[in-house]
Formats: sequence, structure tokens, C-alpha cells
Amino acid sequence: VERTESVVNTLSSLTINSGDVIYPLNEAFSPDRTEYTVTLPGTVSTINITATVTDDRAEIISGTGAHDVHLGEQTIVVRVQSEAGATPLPYSIKVTVLPKEIATLDNLELSIPNVDGVTPLALSPEFSQGILTYTLSDQPYNVSKINITATVTDSDATLKINNVTTTSGTVSVQTLEVGDNTIPVTVIAEDGTTIGAYKINVKRIGNNDATLSNLNISGGTLSPAFDPSNEDYTVTLSATSNSLDPNSVTATPNDSNARAVKSGEVVITGDPEV
Repeated sequence: VERTESVVNTLSSLTINSGDVIYPLNEAFSPDRTEYTVTLPGTVSTINITATVTDDRAEIISGTGAHDVHLGEQTIVVRVQSEAGATPLPYSIKVTVLPKEIATLDNLELSIPNVDGVTPLALSPEFSQGILTYTLSDQPYNVSKINITATVTDSDATLKINNVTTTSGTVSVQTLEVGDNTIPVTVIAEDGTTIGAYKINVKRIGNNDATLSNLNISGGTLSPAFDPSNEDYTVTLSATSNSLDPNSVTATPNDSNARAVKSGEVVITGDPEV
């Protein structure tokens, strides 16, 4: 008895997985259907295609096994050849990898730059990927800048510190204003819409320097000579003057943001020395 070779070249099943996760086809599988699509999350970079022939005498000649996948679309074709060797039947799978939605930080470090390098600053609470708001202890007036180093979880995400695009893992120097400062650290996922909105709150204390850098009297002589550490002086006026006009006093604060307040006119009776 002569047996006719089988011409069946269909599949009975088609499966896509990555690791332990099976990703279903968007269309219900049928041996007679040869075009399929599958949608994968952006975290998938490799898939495995497994297929079973309807007729054990048929052979899958290409398309199964491991495949690297990338963002966007690509097509993978599984070809089945019958025992009779007819033209292989192609099953095409259009694979769509979506952009990643990862908008988190893996690390966040702060420090004060100084001549010896940097002084680390402690965040409160301690950094944790899921905590978005942090506070630093109040910083003295002489701390005018801090370093911020943020590292994104996904290398394809975009990092912005204080609204300026910054390379992940590099130092961003931020200027502190006197008073309350809020510095946003924003992670924009690869999909462009998922946002991780971290922020750092820090207060810079105002200058408590209430000294003068200069004190000058027009039409009078200070005694002793001006010294920023000395607050008490005697003014000797000319014999013809019996008053000290505030406008004749020039007082310059050491802190450019401080203000020198002068009292009213002083009228002298008797010896013209105050």
C-alpha cells in the first residue's frame, strides 16, 4: 500500500512568553488564521515563541524560539512546511512594544559643596523610591548652594531638576534663596506622560550679621577710629556746630541685604562733643 504524503502545514497552537509570563495574542488562535498581533509592555526586551504543528509529520522551519524585541513594531514569521514539502505556510505575528511607564528614582543624594569637597546632607525621611517629598534641615546663611544627584530607575526616562533637563547620576548645583525653597525633581517616563514628581524642601536662614563695614561722620570726628566690632563711639563736632544731622552720618552694613536705621537730629548744648 502506498501512502500519500500529508499536505497539512498548519499550526494547532501558538504561544508567546517572556520568562514566566505568557502574553496572549490579540486575536483568538485558529489553525486557519495566519495573521496575529501581540502587545507587550516596554519592560520586555526578549520573547520566546512556541508553536505546535497540527500534523506531526509537518515541520516548523523558522520563527520559533527566542527573539529580541524593541520599542515600536516588528513582525516575526513562523513558517510551517508539510510532509509533502509544499510551499511553507507563514504565520505572521506583529509585535508591538509599548513605551515604558517607569517614572521613579533609584537614588537621591544631596550635599554642600565646599573647599574640601562636599558635606553630605541627610534627607528626611530617608530616600525611598515611593516617597515623593523630602525635607532638609534649615541651612545657615553661608550655605548658598547645594548639590543634587538623582538617578533614574529607567535609563530611557527623562530627568529634570528644577525644570532643567539633567543627566541621570550627575551633579546639579542649585542656588538657595533666603527663606523657603522648593526644588522639584521630575522623572518623565519613556511614554512621555507618566510623571514622578519628587520635591525637596529646604529653608535657608537669613543673615544675622548686624555689623557695619563703614561709619563716617561728615563734619565730625569719631573716637575711637571705626572698628566693625565696636558699637560705642564719641563724635567731636566743630566749635561752630551744635547739632548732628542724621544725613551727615554714613553707615554701611556688612550685609548688603541689611538696613542701617538712623535716629533724628541731635542738638548739642554746652561742650560740642557727643
